[in-house]
Formats: sequence, C-alpha cells, structure tokens
Amino acid sequence: MRQTMRANNQPGTDRPAVDARNTGHRSVARVGRMLGWLALVVVLAVGFWAYTTPHMQVAWDTLMALCGF
Repeated sequence: MRQTMRANNQPGTDRPAVDARNTGHRSVARVGRMLGWLALVVVLAVGFWAYTTPHMQVAWDTLMALCGF
C-alpha cells in the first residue's frame, strides 16, 4: 500500500495539504493577527506622542541622581 505525504512530510491520507474547510479559520486568524499588530502600532504611537508632551518628558537630572551620577 502506497502512502502519500502531506505538506509537512508526515504520512497521511490522500487529502490535499490545504483543506478547503480550514481556509475560513486561517483568514480569521490572519485578520486577528493584523488587528493585533495594528493595536500595537497605535499604542506605541500614542505612547510616543504622549512622551513628547512637556508633562510626560523624563527629567534626566532626576534619573541620573537616582542612578548615582
């Protein structure tokens, strides 16, 4: 009996490596991943913008005093 190989080189059935039933799950996962990256970029951008305001800037002389300089 001849065994077929899947895309990950494991013995399996004669089904193709990309199953039509899983394409919806993959697109949902891709959208979720893209939304996660977008949320990360937005949070970092807002944090960077907030850092540039006068009230949020680091007082370097205080930080150096805490480090013992």
